Amino acid sequence: MGSMKQAVKPPGRHSTVKDALTLDDLRTRPTVTIEQAGAVLGLSRTSAYAAARRNEIPHIVVGRRKIVSTQALLRMLEVEHPAESA
Repeated sequence: MGSMKQAVKPPGRHSTVKDALTLDDLRTRPTVTIEQAGAVLGLSRTSAYAAARRNEIPHIVVGRRKIVSTQALLRMLEVEHPAESA
């Protein structure tokens, strides 16, 4: 079988194909935005930010930005991160 190329397109009318993330993207990027994490989880932008406020999506705040560790997101999805499977 090939690599898992499951594209996850963020919901909403402003979404574009370039916003789609694959599991491979999550495994190679250190962080994603709240919106991108929400899209992976099947949440709207508003729901993703609300979940982050309730600490249901683990995130860190850098200045005014909220970002999500892809390792934490993959753990939520119960998908192994390459560094953890080695």
